[in-house]
Order: sequence, then C-alpha cells, then structure tokens
Amino acid sequence: MTAPGWLYKAEEENRLALHDDPESSSAHAHFAAVFLYQSQKDLAWRETKRALEIDPRNSQALHIQMHCHHMNGDYSSAEAMAKDLMEREPLFWPARMMFGDLRRQQGFPNESIVEQQKILEHDAQNIYALHYLARAHLGAGELENARQILTRARQANRRNYWCRLYWAILMALEGKLDEAKTEMDEAVLKWASIVIWYTAHVADFYAILGEVDTAFEWIDRAVRNGAE
Repeated sequence: MTAPGWLYKAEEENRLALHDDPESSSAHAHFAAVFLYQSQKDLAWRETKRALEIDPRNSQALHIQMHCHHMNGDYSSAEAMAKDLMEREPLFWPARMMFGDLRRQQGFPNESIVEQQKILEHDAQNIYALHYLARAHLGAGELENARQILTRARQANRRNYWCRLYWAILMALEGKLDEAKTEMDEAVLKWASIVIWYTAHVADFYAILGEVDTAFEWIDRAVRNGAE
C-alpha cells in the first residue's frame, strides 16, 4: 500500500523548511515524524538525534524516539524516556498517553486507564486520550466502559477512522458480527494498512471473528510496516 499524499506533501514541506533553516530542531523533529509514518525507523532516529543535538529539550523528538524504541520491542527504554519526560513536563500529554499504552500492551490495562484519565482531567475533549482510554477498557474486558468512551468520541467525530476501528472491535466482542463487518469497511482497512500503529489491531479484529488466516495476513502486514 503506497503512502497517502499528505505524507509526501509533509516530507516536501519539511525539506523546504530545513533548506531555509538547517539548524531548526523543530523541522528535524517534524521530519522524523514523517519518516516514522513511513516505517523508516533508521531515518526517523537520525532526524531525532539531529533535533536533540540542536535542542536537547525538544519534546517531540524525544517522543518519536520513544516510538522507535517501542517499534523495536524495547519497552524498558521507551518507558524510561516517557517517565523522564512526564516528570520534566507534566503537561506534555503525548508522553503520558504513550506510557499508559505501553503498560496496556504489557498486560496492565488498568494502569493505562489511570494515565489516560489524568490527561482527560486537563482536557476532557482530547480525542487521542479518549482513543487510548477506549482501547484500555477493551483490553481490560470492560466493554460497557469502552462503549461509553467510544460513544463520546463518535459524537465529536463519528467518521474518525480509529473510532470506527475500535467500534468494529467492540461490536465483534459483543457478538454483533454483521455490524462489526459493516463498520470495518474498505476505507477503514485501507487507513489501517497505512497507519503503522493500527495495522495489528485489524488482526485482532479478524481473530475475534475467528477468521484466523486473515488475522495472520494482517499480522504479517503489521510486521512489514515496522511493528516488530
């Protein structure tokens, strides 16, 4: 699946920004984010290192390095960086959000619930925290709580792809298979095949449906996208 047009546009805009100011830490960090979306972890890491050489306190660059560690399966390094950044900048919510999700992935969804709720205490409409909170409730088997959070998010943006993805998973877990398949349409599948953080969750969806071969196909795709 080729990268969407906005990624190519973002890459070009960052090249121009760096041409105008090669010492812009922010531009290097933004470039790293583009490379990460393209599953080019080595290039993303290179750009974060340059960003941090210019500005060692660049939170975005540190956040992207957390993602690189995570994608390489190095949870301890990702968590250590998240904790350090949370202590230094308590209101930099991406670090707290990611720390919570790292805990969820290691079998502690209730810890993720606590962290996402802390973000929502400061910003009740933070769509990303709602997303991760819903995912944590699903991981904890708390389907009614997940439904409440997803309903809240859908009221803000019903066609949001991550929201539709997790609504489909919720429907599958509730045994509403026809509704689940309707929600997980071609548009959602195309989006999930490109956005590397969500590819593996389609495998979860098909595993719930009992479609094992399709689930394995999506696991393979997730690995190719960089989710090692």
